Amino acid sequence: MLGKAAPATGVCPPVIVSPEVVVLHRQRAIALREFTRQALLAKRTEGSSPHYNTLVKEMKDVLTKRDSQKLSFLLASLEQSVVQLHPQSHSGLLTPILGLDIWEYDDTVLNAAIALQVNLVSAESVFIKPVLEMLVSNFYPKSYARPSLVDANLPIEAISNRQSAIH
Repeated sequence: MLGKAAPATGVCPPVIVSPEVVVLHRQRAIALREFTRQALLAKRTEGSSPHYNTLVKEMKDVLTKRDSQKLSFLLASLEQSVVQLHPQSHSGLLTPILGLDIWEYDDTVLNAAIALQVNLVSAESVFIKPVLEMLVSNFYPKSYARPSLVDANLPIEAISNRQSAIH
């Protein structure tokens, strides 16, 4: 049997994680949540905060690099601190998040983004419009070619035919 690959069964072997890794993961999550809470509070009360600026920079870096794991952690930490979020005070952080294209990320980011949005709307009704705009903008992937109903180069009859074909 040496040198031969095991037959594919379609079942992934279980991932074994040591208790130390689990504890370390929890400690990092708690530390990030506390840092996020303090940064948001400082920005809202003091108007300027180096911790908040670090948080915004980190969020922009994670979005640029499309790092799903870090992004899901950041979104989860914001979800836990949603009471501290204010539309005007934290627009530098909220704008990139509410402009997120969820089609570019995996399910962990999608779930974290939806949980954050639900909590945002629950905490402050002022977030209803931007959250709905984000959800609607993500109905289709950006690369999905949606038919245009109006084309300046088409005669009126062709536009009418295209509209009736869609309906």
